[in-house]
Amino acid sequence: MRYLLSILLFISTQVYSEVYRYEYFAVFPFWESPVQPFKFASPLTQQDAQKKIHIQVGYDANNRVIDVQTRQGEQYKALGNFFDAMYVHTVHTKVRYQKGKELHHFYNKLGNRVTAWGNIWEKVYFNDERGRYIKMDLLNRSGESVDNSWGITNYSWEHQLDGSIIEERRSLLGELKTHRPGFEFKRIRLHFDEKGHLRLMQNIDESNQLSAAKSGASQYSYFYDTNGSFERWEIYDADGKAAIGPSNTAGESYIRQVDGSLKISFFNKTGEPAIHWSGAVHWKIKRDIKGNVAELTYFDEKQKPTNGNLNFSKIVYQWDEQHLHLVSKTLMDPTNKPTLHADGYNKTQYFYRTDGLLKEQHFLTLDKKLVVSTYEKAAIIRYQYDDKGQRISTTKHDVNGELMKAI
Repeated sequence: MRYLLSILLFISTQVYSEVYRYEYFAVFPFWESPVQPFKFASPLTQQDAQKKIHIQVGYDANNRVIDVQTRQGEQYKALGNFFDAMYVHTVHTKVRYQKGKELHHFYNKLGNRVTAWGNIWEKVYFNDERGRYIKMDLLNRSGESVDNSWGITNYSWEHQLDGSIIEERRSLLGELKTHRPGFEFKRIRLHFDEKGHLRLMQNIDESNQLSAAKSGASQYSYFYDTNGSFERWEIYDADGKAAIGPSNTAGESYIRQVDGSLKISFFNKTGEPAIHWSGAVHWKIKRDIKGNVAELTYFDEKQKPTNGNLNFSKIVYQWDEQHLHLVSKTLMDPTNKPTLHADGYNKTQYFYRTDGLLKEQHFLTLDKKLVVSTYEKAAIIRYQYDDKGQRISTTKHDVNGELMKAI
């Protein structure tokens, strides 16, 4: 009998809970750490959600998130091209709860479980006796620890008496990693408000004292609008004085327009306009009727279109008739004429299989001929999948289709 009960208990912990109710949201807001596995903003009715790109969130009877899907109408909507989140990696995530653990699994648009965030098959959260997250391990298909695409294999969290959380990230070799690629903070202290929004992130040393990163920055301060969407961030040094961060600015502000467009402005330590690492002082993002990014334009301090550091002023995004798949990205100059990227191409064109998985990516010149991107070191990138839709290889080819490199 004891053996039978053990078997039944094991089986019961391996199945997913049933969805008790759904909620719908327009966007993933910005969030900085996977100590918050999910964040959602701008709630929608089910009827309104069907008209645009949205997030469908399933909760169990205990009000726990167990199912997260990105959709457009009744179809899955692939992440990327500005509709993405750092800690949601595929179109469908399922969460399973066990005693002291929380397991996150990833699924593609074909309904099959896949690896994500590099070669991660499973994210395993560990809880303390109060239900708080204290650790997350990243595992491969064999259940072994493995580095993700950021070079991180585990996160650890220490909960402080003042409500803050200290986070560290380690590689498989034990190296302390930055909080995300391109940034500088390693050991960080996170402060959240009563709504769960991150308000302050601090770079600290082993004694929990503020520590300056290479740029001189020690603290990031965050602000949100009433819908929970990201509105502004500011950078400070250890003394609370404005500082320059790795983006060459002291922060940025977000202004959302009635037509759905978004303006992002960058500023310096005195609050004056500053040139971002992209080469622009302002960005403007326009969206189509479904919520896809249609244009990204760079502007200078005088609000005039300007070339960024990669020799273009605007990216024009073309989508298919259903607004579901990205067909191409074309680069324009400040006069709205086609121009060449610093890597030598004008257009990136995308081709898909009948099941919607990306098949090929081409780089084209102004006269629509194939050209090798100096950054990608390819004129054509081809993607291969197994019978479950899991990407198994990527190959790079020259203008004649000859193999240059396999990844």
